[in-house]
Order: sequence, then C-alpha cells, then structure tokens
Amino acid sequence: MRKPIIKDYLKATDVSITPDFGRLVAEQDKDLADYYVAPERYVARAVNIDDPATFFVGPKGIGKSAILQMVRLTRESEENRIISIAPDDLAFSALANIDASTPLMKDASNNQWLFKSLWDYVLSLEVLRKEFQEHSAYENYLKRIFKSESKKKAESLLKISLSDDGSLQSLSSKILQLVREVELSAGYDKTKLSGKVSIDGKDVGKGDQLNLLGLVNSVAKNLPATLKHPYYILIDDLDLHWSNTPIQNSFIAALFLSLRSLSKPPIKCVVAMRDHIYKSLPLKDRDKFHDWVCEMEWDFLTVKHMITKRVQKKLKCGAAEIWGGAFPASAFDKMWHHTFGRPRELVRLASLCFQEGRRQGHTAMDEADVASAIRRFSDERISDLASEVQHDYPSFDLLVRKFAGWPKEFSLNDFNVKFAEYIDIEVKLQEGHSSRYSWTRGYTQNPRNLATIFLETGFFMIKSNRNTPPRRYDINNPQDITDDTWLAIHPTYWYGLNLIGSSDF
Repeated sequence: MRKPIIKDYLKATDVSITPDFGRLVAEQDKDLADYYVAPERYVARAVNIDDPATFFVGPKGIGKSAILQMVRLTRESEENRIISIAPDDLAFSALANIDASTPLMKDASNNQWLFKSLWDYVLSLEVLRKEFQEHSAYENYLKRIFKSESKKKAESLLKISLSDDGSLQSLSSKILQLVREVELSAGYDKTKLSGKVSIDGKDVGKGDQLNLLGLVNSVAKNLPATLKHPYYILIDDLDLHWSNTPIQNSFIAALFLSLRSLSKPPIKCVVAMRDHIYKSLPLKDRDKFHDWVCEMEWDFLTVKHMITKRVQKKLKCGAAEIWGGAFPASAFDKMWHHTFGRPRELVRLASLCFQEGRRQGHTAMDEADVASAIRRFSDERISDLASEVQHDYPSFDLLVRKFAGWPKEFSLNDFNVKFAEYIDIEVKLQEGHSSRYSWTRGYTQNPRNLATIFLETGFFMIKSNRNTPPRRYDINNPQDITDDTWLAIHPTYWYGLNLIGSSDF
C-alpha cells in the first residue's frame, strides 16, 4: 500500500501563507534556498560583485525573481547593503500622464543621454542613503558636494534629493522633477538643450555650462570612491505598469544604460527583465551589451530536479517516493510536454496535481488526476498568454479559443480559409465581440502575417511541411512561411481547447 502522501502534504503546507506551493511567489519564499538547484548557473553570477552580469532576461516563469530572492537569502547578513527597488518605486505609470509643459520628455528618444544621467543620480541617492544611514549625515554629504553651486540651484536640487519627509515620491517622479529643473536651469528652446556638460566622458550640448546637470553627473561619478561597503541593487517586475509606449521604452532604456554603468565594484545591480521588454528597448549596438545580459533557460533534468526537491521539502520524504509514489512514474514527462519547460509552470502544474488528487480523496495521484490538472493548467495558460500580449494584441484569448476542437496540426491553407478569412468577415460585419480584436484587419489581408503573430507568441509551432516534426518558432532567426508550411498548436494548449488528433510530437 502506498504511503498516504497527499495527507502528509496537507499537514506540511502552511495554509496561513498559501494553500499550495505553486502560488507562493519567489520573492516571498524564505525557504527557496532549501530547494533551489544549480545555483552555479545564474545565482553565482548574480552574487559575484566582479561579474558584469546585470540583466537576467527571459520569459515569464523562467525563474528571474528567484535569482533576486537567492541574492537576498545568500547575502542575508548584509541586509542593510541590499537595495530592493519595487515596481511602485519606479512607477512607470507616471509616464503615461506627462505634463505637456515638459518638452524634454516629448523628445525622449533624442534625450536618452539626459535620462541616463538622471537615473545615475537618483539611484546613487538610494545607495548613499544606505551608506550614511542617518539623514543628517546624508544631507551634509550632499551639501558639501553642492557648496560650489549657486544657493538657488543647490536648494532646488536638495529639495528633490531629500524628499524623505513623509512625502515620499517614486523614482520616476523625482526624475521628472529633475527634468523640469534642468529645463529651467539650462534654457530649453523647444528643440534642444543649450549648455555644455560631460556625460560619461563625452561633451553634450552647446553654449553656457549646464551647472546643475554637471553636478548631477558628478554625484554618480564619485560614488564608488565615497562608499566603504559593497551594495546590491535589486530590481524586479519591470513589466508592471509597462504599456510599450515610446516614452516608457526610452525611459527604461535609459535605466538599462544607467544600471549597466553603475554595476561595477563596489556596486552590483541585478535586474529581472522580461525578454519581450528587453527586445522593445531602443538600444543601439545590442551586441555591445552581451557581457551584461544573461539570457535564462533550463533543461528537462534540471527542472525535474527542482520539482523533486520542492515536493521533498513539503512532504519531508525521499526522492524515490516522488515519481512512482506521490505521482505516477511517467507524470513529469507528460507535465513537461504540456508546458514550455519554465520552472513556475511546472511548480504550478505539480500543485494542481496535488489539488486534484486531494479532491478525489486519493492517497497518491493517478493518471486521471494528472490529466485533469493539465486540463486546468492549459485553460489558465490561455488567459496568461492573452495577458502577456495584451498591449500589442488586445483580446488575444478570444482568437485563441476559436481553435477549440481543431486538429493539433493543419496546413497554412486551412488556417487561411477556416480562420483568417472567417475572422476578417466577423470584423467587417462587427459580429459578436469582434470589435475587441479589430486590430486583425491589418493582418487578415495577408494571412501569413497573422500566422506569424501566433508563431511569435508561442501559440503555434512551425512545420516545414506535413511530414516534418514541429519546432518552436525562433523570432531571432525566423523560418519562411511557404505554401507547404504546416502549423501546430503548442501542447500547452491542447487540453484547454479540446484539440483532436493523435499527434504527440
């Protein structure tokens, strides 16, 4: 008889935190170090202050937040040297309502050097607050730097820099204030800054010296020599409030450049960034950022080890009791096949298996429990996909769900005739909820362009012809779509859409 392992799971789970381990987010998981695997792969780079790796880039659920939490846990004794910047601290949503009287922001793409300099300054202030700890010591330090400036300029800069008097502002709001101060100080003539200042060793602007901006730049430049301790700047959830506007992307690109330049001993910046945001940033010469960008991916065996250790921790059992004990022996293979192989997906799916087994009163999961969990997970992923691409393709889930009952694989011609043309008619006649995806009108005239969207989101996989195996579409090295091309719906979505056909790839 099998050990009543699901009941053990119920006893082992702290329901005051979460009813299942799949819902506990990494940045709140104080036990993460107990079951984190392969720390030498990414965590070692994140904690090494001499390693240039700054931006840990990947899709949702790949484990970016887990790296930041591991930095916190492995540097717990240095808690006062860790600066965690949350989405609300950045408040990119403020950029959606830029005051029309701030012309520099209206020309954001051409003023990236300015925003980079201001990010340098604002982030330096966050580090200096930690270094000096006492507000008076911090204030006196800034006054010593500002003493060579006119009293009026020094007072306005100090007012922004010392806004810790109960009227806390987001970092973005502080930068917007600085932008206005620069405009007032430098004399902005609607098209360019007049003045001259050295940014990263290069002179920018013309005319009179931009004293205020030069002062802002000098604070960041002198920061390493000021610090007596090492510091970690951790930034997560850059996608929160992100709406893919040119101003936001220019602002985040400037933050990207600032963090890259600041991330040198004794400062280490560790930033979790979604891959689609990184690809949207207006950065020149991306190849030059290779050493600072760490693209994340995991393999089958490593993720299986992650799930095994996590379940072991909850059940307080041996690894041999997991696959072939708590789960059917082949369960992980099937679970992996119906996901994109991202750790968070497998954690969530394992948790759903437990829930289903518990609901059925089983002492251990059987094949039917796993199948039911995959079906529920598949339906969740359709909603998640729609959320991920909402800014570019509103109501994408309404389009995805139209494939319910379709074959798992089909020709490009079938896609054109049975889907693209049908969607085009719906939008033209304004039937049902078609107004929500009226953006498709720009693609249905050339169905291959519409198919490309489904490929780029990962919903479709591509086949060179009917008889070749499907593979994931590579956005960086796209395969041509021809008359012979076949399309395959990714297995993650099979159960949620009740697809037909025997294809198991």
